[in-house]
Order: sequence, then C-alpha cells, then structure tokens
Amino acid sequence: MQSIVGWMVIHCPRDGDEAEHFKITSGEGSVYKFLAATPTASLWAQKLQATAASHNPKVPENLIHFH
Repeated sequence: MQSIVGWMVIHCPRDGDEAEHFKITSGEGSVYKFLAATPTASLWAQKLQATAASHNPKVPENLIHFH
C-alpha cells in the first residue's frame, strides 16, 4: 500500500475525444492517470484530494503515547 499524502490530485473533465479522468502526481514526479465513468471521476478526485491533503503522522513504536 502506498500513501498519497502530499501528492497532487487533478480532476480532468471530458475534453473532445478524451474521456473524463483524474491524475495523481507523486512527490517524485510520477503521474498516474485513471479513467472513470462520469460523474464518478469527479467524486474519486474529491475523495483523493481530501486524503492527499490530510496529515496523520505515525507515533514511533518506541515512545510512550498518552491521550
């Protein structure tokens, strides 16, 4: 499993012959393109944008963590 925190998610609406899709760009510059049925691409892009913008740091296992 790969974290997408900090990655960029771009929704690309249908344009001419090109189907609606979304792209995910990694911090290293890799671009992944995903095709999805309308209006699903928009929903996927929204959910992935929220995930990419979130920040959930992990607590090191060797430290005591109090809530």
